[in-house]
Amino acid sequence: MSETIPVIDIADYVAGRPGALAATARQVHDALTTIGFFVLTGHGVPQPLIERTFAEARRLHALPIAKKLALKLNEHNNGYMVMGRYAVRTSDLNNNDPSVYSGDLNEAFFVKRERPPDDPLLLSGRRFVGPNQWPADSDLPGFRANL
Repeated sequence: MSETIPVIDIADYVAGRPGALAATARQVHDALTTIGFFVLTGHGVPQPLIERTFAEARRLHALPIAKKLALKLNEHNNGYMVMGRYAVRTSDLNNNDPSVYSGDLNEAFFVKRERPPDDPLLLSGRRFVGPNQWPADSDLPGFRANL
């Protein structure tokens, strides 16, 4: 097993170069089946946006638990995921022993692309396409606008 975190540059894929999709998919597959995660570069997301997003995430996670639970994940997987919701059931760390499964320490807030109210996919009720859940502006001024 490698001890190096894979770095995957997707610039060729973003640029639409022939063969880049297959090459990138192979790198992602290899990273996820050997290490479990990777660092993505060449995506074109401006660094100030990345920094602003991390700052907003810190503000969201600093809210009282009651405020976060008001945004609990909905049927579209949008909103707040409480710590301990998921348990990894295949891990070399616990030898796949079901007696030691426990929820992880991951806490998250999921949003997806905003869609206009008349968007056909949104109107169809298609799963995972539902509207985002946002904290009240009185709780986190500017949060939605900053993301």
